[in-house]
Amino acid sequence: MEAMDGWPDLVHLHNLHTGYFDLRVLPWLSAQVPVVMTLHDCWLLSGHCAHPLGCERWRGGCGACPDLSIYPPLLRDNTANNWARKREILASSRFSLIGPCDWLRKRAEDSLPKSSLHVTATVPNGINTSVFRPADQAAARARLGLPKDAAIALYVANGGLANPWRDPESLCQAIMAAAITLAPRRLILLVVGGTAEGGGFTPPQDIEIWQCAFTDDASQLLDAYHAADLLVHPAWADSFPTVVLEAMACGLPVVATAVDGIPEQVIAGETGLLVPPGEGLKLAQAILTVLQNDAMRSRMSVAGRRRALEHFDERVMIDRYLALYADILASSGGSA
Repeated sequence: MEAMDGWPDLVHLHNLHTGYFDLRVLPWLSAQVPVVMTLHDCWLLSGHCAHPLGCERWRGGCGACPDLSIYPPLLRDNTANNWARKREILASSRFSLIGPCDWLRKRAEDSLPKSSLHVTATVPNGINTSVFRPADQAAARARLGLPKDAAIALYVANGGLANPWRDPESLCQAIMAAAITLAPRRLILLVVGGTAEGGGFTPPQDIEIWQCAFTDDASQLLDAYHAADLLVHPAWADSFPTVVLEAMACGLPVVATAVDGIPEQVIAGETGLLVPPGEGLKLAQAILTVLQNDAMRSRMSVAGRRRALEHFDERVMIDRYLALYADILASSGGSA
């Protein structure tokens, strides 16, 4: 059918948790107009959590949740009922499902009712590569008051070391071990997005940490990217972290854990290095490998920038979505 007067041709949904959208509306909405849904985490697939963190209960119905405190938290265990209610609602709906990475798209395809899915596709998130681009390191360090001769590992996360999806213990273990090897050259951990302490974790005093609070000032964030020698991203879970894309666009090699969608961003040995989660000493070795090899770091810088331009520029993302919208509208006759 054609869109009703005053209705859009298509509705595009993103994350639906935290209470601003009632999932029970989805069957009615998807009967009125074609709906596209981009997932950014696993909430739609689970009984409550955004990231199951190794728990497999979401595959078969949840219940007996091992951690109700995981975002978005629950006060009591209603996860089995939530899981069943979601499946009931989704089975009565029809929508096109998009993942920012193959990892999340395939996980959703394996879990959600097949009859609900009109089109499925992977469209990587994009960033403004005209803003996030390489710049002079010495000038950025001078603006931030950072020493010009130190080695600097950048860590960026909402909440800093208290971010629940990050592994501060392994990060600090890695920085301590790498600092011993690099001595007498200083190794600084530059933390952006929160204080150095939080979430019950206190970093060791013999790690040199400089910190910047959360900021929406792009120039301050850019200075952090430009001042660093590498980005370190020790995640327990992360579907498709924007910080990795921004770092690569700024020509910064990335050392990260090989979890979720990160291996689809970082090409190991080309734009950075990947290590298993929870392995602080392996993380330290990867950090040292990048810091101690100027030629490798230079190659990774160029390769990361090139990959960001080719695959993760926001204009590439927009073109992909526009083509996808056209295909969805054509295959649905302008209706759901």
